[in-house]
Amino acid sequence: MAVYGIDLGTTFCSVAYVERGQPRLVTLEGGGPTLASLVLLTSRGGPRAVVGSRAPSAYRELVGEAERAPGDVVLVRGSKNHMGVGSSVYAGPPWRLGERELYSTDIAAVILRTLAEMVRARPALPPLDGVVVSHPQRFRNREKLATGQAAKMAGLPLWGMITEPDAAGWAYGLHARAVGAQGTSQTFMVFDFGGGTLDVTLLRREGGPGVAQLHAIDSYGVQLGGLAIDQRIRDALVTQYAERASDHAFSLAAVNESTRERLLELAEWFKISLNTDAGTDPSPLSRSRRRKFTPVFDQDTEGEEVTLELSLAELSRSIGGELDRAMACAEEALRRASLDWSSLDEVLLTGGSSLLWPLQQRMRERCPRVRIHDDPGHPLNPLTIVASGAAIHGAALAEGGARVGVALSGVVPDTFSVRAWEPSPESPGGRRAVLIPLVPAGTATPFVGRRTFSVRGGSSVLPVEVFEGRSEREATRVGEYRMTFPQPMPDGARAEVRLDVRSNGVLVLSVVDAATGTIQEARLDDAPGLYSDEVLAARASWLQSLRVDWNG
Repeated sequence: MAVYGIDLGTTFCSVAYVERGQPRLVTLEGGGPTLASLVLLTSRGGPRAVVGSRAPSAYRELVGEAERAPGDVVLVRGSKNHMGVGSSVYAGPPWRLGERELYSTDIAAVILRTLAEMVRARPALPPLDGVVVSHPQRFRNREKLATGQAAKMAGLPLWGMITEPDAAGWAYGLHARAVGAQGTSQTFMVFDFGGGTLDVTLLRREGGPGVAQLHAIDSYGVQLGGLAIDQRIRDALVTQYAERASDHAFSLAAVNESTRERLLELAEWFKISLNTDAGTDPSPLSRSRRRKFTPVFDQDTEGEEVTLELSLAELSRSIGGELDRAMACAEEALRRASLDWSSLDEVLLTGGSSLLWPLQQRMRERCPRVRIHDDPGHPLNPLTIVASGAAIHGAALAEGGARVGVALSGVVPDTFSVRAWEPSPESPGGRRAVLIPLVPAGTATPFVGRRTFSVRGGSSVLPVEVFEGRSEREATRVGEYRMTFPQPMPDGARAEVRLDVRSNGVLVLSVVDAATGTIQEARLDDAPGLYSDEVLAARASWLQSLRVDWNG
């Protein structure tokens, strides 16, 4: 039985499975181990999606010289940044395909379906019996549930989900055991810098001759990644063109849609070209790259052809703000764990954006023991380590929970609280709403948080509102759950509220009537922005009929 691990990334995806105890990567686009998380949607010739690196070129062909993208063509980038959002977002969802409005859950389902088709198109691979899908550590309950809905829409047998840093921890722990790093206790940081999210997780590894034990200490994340960096580099290229062409009115708004897309691709090319193998260059900051560029303004007007040139030093300066934010995220994770850089035995860099040489240099200034495996075939390669770890977790699930050489306990990134009422100091006799934490941020999982409250009597229905967030200001509502008891609870009755955070990420809320011992439970598997069962089934049926192109 094969349970595949899927890294559903913001900019790239990868897939792995376990064979003879070791993760194996699935070949995807162009003979490599990744698939670009790009989706072209068009209704020309019938509803159709093009998935992967072909999507931008197909988009430019359909858009032609139009100043703005026509209504029947849309290129979706970074949809994962809006997972679980069911309302309109500027430059985001909904994306239209014919008469249908699509959200990030739908786009994720299209990508997951494509990945499954790629696996099934290779007869030499084991049958796809199940999947474990990864998600960012910073995803809240709604976003995790939406990811699960996407897997169901794609027709995938979902065995579980895992955070991206935890998946990297699984792969790291198994590799460390395989190379004989046993008998020591180590504290290390997983710095997972991907296309749209940055997650920093601190873990402690306990060595030994048996199973490697990994314990998450704390975690912190922000929305920041390769997409933001590409946009910053694109802005620098726009400024340079304006200077070299002496066209100070030149801007993104002045050019047509195809040119805007080419500028973003050009920014990505400069980023990859300048940073690839920069560590082997004796003078990396002085290395530079050049590309000719001619903008198109409309059907009748082209701009002057200019050679754009960018050095690694200039690129580093242009993305300095993003790198500052990335390092601040790491500092905050250490602060929350009451650690400092000297506490770390190692920093493991994962995610495509960790391949940025300026970032690696900043990290080495703080911790000399920085590990990054940029060999594409290495099990800890930044682009594929998450899929490898998810596959290892899947193999453990397939073996009935058996430990595949490593066991990992996760951590809750955000506080879970319930709303309660207390006397108001500003209004004598009045009451005010407060959030009472049940599960503090940084708590190791599995964990059951509990608090006892006095209830206002007269009803057999006790509503419980659950919130997620480290502070009251940033907390979001998970949902309201109405617990129905056989008899009304008298005024002043004591009730214990419990929140069970399980190791697989499932949340179970329960309320215990202290007088009778009666327990009412609810799984927190509903939230605003999710599809109802009926809508989910209808969208899954539509998705199966959608034409999806990924292999030309």
